[in-house]
Amino acid sequence: MPKNLHKIGDTYHALLMVPKGVRPIIGRSKFTRSTKHKSLKNAQITAAPWIAEWWQLIEEARQSPDAALERMAKLMALKKEQEEYVHVEHGIDKDGCHLSAGVRTRRSGGYFWHCDLGLRR
Repeated sequence: MPKNLHKIGDTYHALLMVPKGVRPIIGRSKFTRSTKHKSLKNAQITAAPWIAEWWQLIEEARQSPDAALERMAKLMALKKEQEEYVHVEHGIDKDGCHLSAGVRTRRSGGYFWHCDLGLRR
C-alpha cells in the first residue's frame, strides 16, 4: 500500500505527517482527508493532488514562513466561506437542522428559529 494512504474501515484516507520543524508554522501535526473510495487505485488518483499540495505547503513553510502563514489563513477563510455557502444553499443552520423544520419562538426580546424534529413527547 502507498505510504500516504491508509485504510480506515473500507475507505482509504490520505495522510501526511508534517515535519516537526514546520508544525508551529503550519499549525498542525498532520494532514488527513478521506478519499471516499474503497478502491486503492481510485484512492491514489484522488489523493495525489492533495498530497502534492500538502508537500508544497510544507516546502513553502520551510522557505518562507510568513508566506505560508498567509496562505494557510486564506485557505481557512475559503473553507469557512464554503461551509457557510453549503448551509445557506441547502437550508441548514449551523446545528445541522433544516430551516424548514425550524419553529419560531419568542425568547427575551426577540424571535429566533430552533430545530423541531418532532421528538417532543
